[in-house]
Amino acid sequence: MLTKSKKYIMHRGILSLIFAFALSVSAILSPLVRAEESPKYTWKDIVIPGDGNVMGVRLSRDGLKLFAIRKNYDTGKVKLYVSADDGVNWDSFDMPDGSGWYISSNTDGSKLLVEGIGVTYLSTNGGRNWSTLSTPMSEDYGASMSPDGSTLARCGRWGAPPLYVSVDNGQTWVQKGNKCPSRVFNGGKMVYKDYTRSFLEWSTDYG
Repeated sequence: MLTKSKKYIMHRGILSLIFAFALSVSAILSPLVRAEESPKYTWKDIVIPGDGNVMGVRLSRDGLKLFAIRKNYDTGKVKLYVSADDGVNWDSFDMPDGSGWYISSNTDGSKLLVEGIGVTYLSTNGGRNWSTLSTPMSEDYGASMSPDGSTLARCGRWGAPPLYVSVDNGQTWVQKGNKCPSRVFNGGKMVYKDYTRSFLEWSTDYG
């Protein structure tokens, strides 16, 4: 049988282990408690340079570039502002005067598509230069592109049908269907949101 002294030593050892475990748990939970006490949601103000109204803001699909379109209604000039450091610094590029507010980009933001009234503009160098694409309709507002930039799609005003698709940077357009996709993916994949019936439709053949 254990003597009283040995029982005492064993008891102290168990208490020491329990105390050490409690300290380690406290050390682990302490940052979590502080994090819980700190504000859960924070916002950072971003100042977009330039004059005129901010017509549209877009983030590249990889989240590394921020795009903002400003139009000066007094001069009619439209500029694109691009930031690669969360809005700390900006580069500015001239855009066609008829540029609209909606801008679509590929994954890294090197390829941009901007809609206008009856025309669409394409840049393949991040907004430095723009080319005017042919248009299969008089008014088209629903211009978008796939993440890899290989597929361009556009619809009628406010996303009305029909749907036209180009796989050669807008040189030629082919009518593919009567639904305007909510999102265009690579390889002819598209998703359409039916707001009247609250469900999605999926296409793997360019709509």
